[in-house]
Amino acid sequence: LGSILGATSASAYDDELLIGDFQILSGAAASGGLGNHRGLMLAIKHYNEGVHPLNKTKGLTVGGKTYKLTTVVYDHKYTTEGGITSANKLVFDDGAKFVVGTYGSAPSISAAEVVFEPNKILFATTGWSSKCIGPDKPYTFRLHLTALQYNGAFYAYAKKELPHLKTIALLVANDESGFQSAKDIKAVAANMGFTVVAEEYYDRGTVDFYPFLTRVLKANPDVLETGGANPGEEALMFKQLYELGADIAISGSGQTPEVILDIAGAEAAEGVYLAQTVNYASGPPMISDQQRKFAADYKATFNEPDVPMQAEKVYDMAVGLFEAMKKADSLDTTVVRDELE
Repeated sequence: LGSILGATSASAYDDELLIGDFQILSGAAASGGLGNHRGLMLAIKHYNEGVHPLNKTKGLTVGGKTYKLTTVVYDHKYTTEGGITSANKLVFDDGAKFVVGTYGSAPSISAAEVVFEPNKILFATTGWSSKCIGPDKPYTFRLHLTALQYNGAFYAYAKKELPHLKTIALLVANDESGFQSAKDIKAVAANMGFTVVAEEYYDRGTVDFYPFLTRVLKANPDVLETGGANPGEEALMFKQLYELGADIAISGSGQTPEVILDIAGAEAAEGVYLAQTVNYASGPPMISDQQRKFAADYKATFNEPDVPMQAEKVYDMAVGLFEAMKKADSLDTTVVRDELE
């Protein structure tokens, strides 16, 4: 871990600054959580090495001191209890004042409400639920878009380019992320003239989706909508739907395409529309030179063939946080929060 975060002699720094993290690191969603944490790790590496365009000197200099950035991550197991346990470790065992990157609404909400907000810990999450952020959580930020934007874009495209698609079946997680996805997608559907004809909710960790899919297919939907499911579970849905012989369009999040292809197989994945995937091989105006450099560095650093979509969002959030610290010239979380806003 130390070599990945930037190998520089201790004498180059005055102190260390920990950026905490807690993710889903086990089970079907582990690839998403690991990708998120690696986005944070890469931002830390670039700042420690002084190679980011906004930070040409090694480390992070704030208040006249140069800090070596470090990180630690805990597995929240995608649960409310795991969120609280991880947050307590980060704040009371590790002394973290800044936490970036968390995957999942339920652990994010519990951690913020029970631990982070009462202790003025600046926290950034990818959680989709409307309960993740708000006036009651002034120290909590959301670092990327939600189903309202991703699926809104897809269905705007579908209305124009795929006019035969009229009805939607939802198969989403039985948790805060899934509830918010369903709410957002139904709002998008109503606004654009689509009809939701079926709704099914599964528990995280489900591997047998055949009963859900069988019930969904009885409604004869034109589109199966997974509403931002994690990559592993999404891939199992695609595989099992293909095995059932269904011939319908599928709208998936596609956060980690290589996981989908590995689990579902190329035939089952053919024709799936991926709402969140970033194709780093494409050029301007969709992908900037800085994004392409990020992707190349990610692949080289972690020896991975592809880049999970949310990794870039976590990376950008970390950069924003570091620059807010520099501009505020402070590590006081309230001062940094105000600068980050």
